[in-house]
Amino acid sequence: MKYQPLVLTSLILLFGASSVRAQDTAAAPPDKHALIMQLVELMHIRQNAQEMQKTMITQLPKYLDQTLGESLINDPDLTAAERKEAVAQAKKSANRTFKRFEELYAKKIDVPEVAEEITIDLYDKNYTAEEITDLITFYKSPTGQKTITVMPKLMQDAMQIQMQRIAPVVQSIMQQVTKEEADRVKQELAAPAKKTTPAKKAAVKKAPAK
Repeated sequence: MKYQPLVLTSLILLFGASSVRAQDTAAAPPDKHALIMQLVELMHIRQNAQEMQKTMITQLPKYLDQTLGESLINDPDLTAAERKEAVAQAKKSANRTFKRFEELYAKKIDVPEVAEEITIDLYDKNYTAEEITDLITFYKSPTGQKTITVMPKLMQDAMQIQMQRIAPVVQSIMQQVTKEEADRVKQELAAPAKKTTPAKKAAVKKAPAK
């Protein structure tokens, strides 16, 4: 998959954030809480969280299929026929596992509710009531509403472009450091052999002449 790091990162953020609960956060003062709730509604926090969850969930089986398939196709211990059978079995297993995961996830976690709780807590910690009022005024404007609409797409595009530019450099660096480490290990393994060679020669006695 072209943007596997993006998918994985988003999944980690989504599922990791879902462990936060309301009882872990301090309640904002009533007046400020009411302002934050206005902001939550204007920013479509619940709807956006639901859409994000759907997007990430649809990406997961594709990633599992490709990851499992690549690892089995490249397995040198399997014959061509065994690889084909293993890939088919792995795909069935991945689909079955994912369906069960999706079922349990939907029962145990209300992502829109969690997203709302997190938003309330973060805005309470980082903004005053006056600043939240300013944000409400902005998000009620046409430009503010457009910002809410396009921001998720802007962030996604930015992450994808960033991965396109960074991935080749990261791959090159990984190849370089891997080669450097492999060369170092080879040198360390060869060093003891060089040190013991003279000692072995000295231990060999010259046969007496007849």
